Amino acid sequence: MPPIPIFKFNRHAKIADLANVTSKASTRRKGRALIGRLSELAPEERVAEIERLSAQLYELGAERDSRSMYLDTIDNIKEVGAVLADYSLFPVRSVWGLVKILVSVGRRLPAIDRFIDALQQDLTPEQFRHEDLDFLSTVELRG
Repeated sequence: MPPIPIFKFNRHAKIADLANVTSKASTRRKGRALIGRLSELAPEERVAEIERLSAQLYELGAERDSRSMYLDTIDNIKEVGAVLADYSLFPVRSVWGLVKILVSVGRRLPAIDRFIDALQQDLTPEQFRHEDLDFLSTVELRG
C-alpha cells in the first residue's frame, strides 16, 4: 500500500511528541480503525476520503473555536451580571476547565483511559460519533 498523506505535522515536531499523543490505547484503536478503513479503499477513493476528512477536520476546528468563544462570552456575561447584582454564581467555565485537565491526566493511566473511552462510546449517540476526526485532531501536531 502506498503512503497515506493524511497527517500534517509541523516540521519541528518531534517523534516524542507523536509518541506522547498516541500513547493512549483509545487513540491507537481509533488510528488503527481509520488506517484499516483507508487501506481497504481503492487509491482514487482513498484520496477523495482523505480530502473529505481534511475538510471535516477544518470544520470541526472552526466549530470548536466558535463554541469555545460562545461559552466564554456567556460565562463572562454571567460573571459581570453576578458582580453587578452582588450575587455569587457557580464557576461553570472554571469547573469545566478543571474537569478537562483531570480527564487528560487520568487518561495517562490505561485503565482510566479504557473506562473514559467506553463511557464516551456509550454516551455519544451514533450520529455524533466522529472517531476519525477525533483521532486526527488528537495527532495533529501544530507545534
